[in-house]
Amino acid sequence: MSERLPPERVRKVARLARLALSDDEVRLFSGQLGEVLDYVEVLRDVPTDDVPPTAQPLAAACPMRGDDPAASAVEPLLRNAPELVHGLFAVPRVVESDE
Repeated sequence: MSERLPPERVRKVARLARLALSDDEVRLFSGQLGEVLDYVEVLRDVPTDDVPPTAQPLAAACPMRGDDPAASAVEPLLRNAPELVHGLFAVPRVVESDE
């Protein structure tokens, strides 16, 4: 049976993940996170000494297209802009500053 994580540990993980948890959720996740960590311990026991480090499971190379110059389609796109500033799309500000 998995060991429960202390509630303060669950709250710390939730805070780092920017999650607001109720007391009931903290109790629930205390057991569930304990089970996940127990499974990680099982995975640590899997023998991987003979397995080479890999970034891809298959040996296939990623096909790349040529980097050939092509005609630009900027002008037709800019005709659809509701507003231009210095030849660029003008959009409403979506990020607020604390300053």
